[in-house]
Parts: sequence; structure tokens; C-alpha cells
Amino acid sequence: MSNGPKETFEALEYGNRWGKVYFGGLNLSGQGGLESDVLSGIGLQAQNSLHYFQMENDGPRKGWTLQRNPGVWEVKCGDSVKDGEIGAYIQVENGDLVLKAPNGRIRLQAVDIDLRADGYDEKTGVINIDSNNEVSINTGKFKVRSDNGIKLFSPQAVDIVSNTAMNLASNFVGGFTSAAAQLGAKALSTTTQVFDTVNRF
Repeated sequence: MSNGPKETFEALEYGNRWGKVYFGGLNLSGQGGLESDVLSGIGLQAQNSLHYFQMENDGPRKGWTLQRNPGVWEVKCGDSVKDGEIGAYIQVENGDLVLKAPNGRIRLQAVDIDLRADGYDEKTGVINIDSNNEVSINTGKFKVRSDNGIKLFSPQAVDIVSNTAMNLASNFVGGFTSAAAQLGAKALSTTTQVFDTVNRF
């Protein structure tokens, strides 16, 4: 909470009608108050009010670097970087890294893409993929390897389709169904006799 409007008598500003650079500018923290409670050490302001860059000195945003622009934000680098070297690097010492596009898509494109979680106990080292509609994977070859087991669960039907051959190998294989030759299964509206003789796909 603010303890009253912040004041400064050492602010310095240079600019014209196209933009300005300032030192010691006062800004709102954006936490609901109408009093200046953040002092910016250095700030850049373009003609558009939504186009600025600020390095905050104190207040609720102490140590922040804040950038906003109404148009596209583009970064291009690595022209002289050799193959196999790092061309761009972002490291967050503490806290989360959030990439958010509430009205668009997040696209990752590269020659190869690696996703790795390095946990420090049994509760960390987890990669979560959560979707409220569908997860679609289209690839030439799909491989899954697990050291501690694999689980597939669905409250609805699960279809596994192979146009050539399907191989299943295990020390023990267990299966259960309530379907019969003349009676339909619970999760599939056909009988085992029809399922075995008719290509449903």
C-alpha cells in the first residue's frame, strides 16, 4: 500500500514531440492507487503513451525493468554465432518464467526442440501438458520410454489402430471385457464377433 504520493526534486528530462528520456520520473505502480509510488531511474517514452521502457528504482516494482509497446516486439540475434553455440539465453534465478498469449498462439520452431525438467526430489521434475479440448500429435515416428511404468486412462472408449501389425509382449498379459459373441460390449456398441471380422476403420 502507498504511504502517500512520492516526491522528487532531482528529476531530469530531455525530449521533443516524438519522444523523451528521463531520469527520476514518477509513475503509478498499477496496483489500484492514484498516487505516484514508483520512481524510475531511467525511462524512455515514445510518442504513443503505450510505448515506453522503464528501469524502476523503488516502490512496489523495485528492481523491475518494464517495457511496453503497442506494436510488434521483435528481437533478432546470432548472426555471427557458430553452429552448436548458444544464440540467445534467458535465465530466471528465482520464480517462474511465464509466456502468455491470451488472444493468440505460442509457436516454437527449430531444427530440434528439447523439453527437460530437472527436479530435485520425487515431487519435482514433472512436465505437465494440460488442455481443455484436445492434444494432437502428428509425427513420422512416435517413441515412448518409461523406467517406472506407463498408464493410459479414459472414462470413454480407447481405440488403438494399426494398418499392418500390432505386437504386444509381456511376461504377463491380463485383459477383461464384458462383451460376448452376440452381446455388445459396455464401451463399444458392437460384439466381439463383429469387431473381429469387420474393419471398423
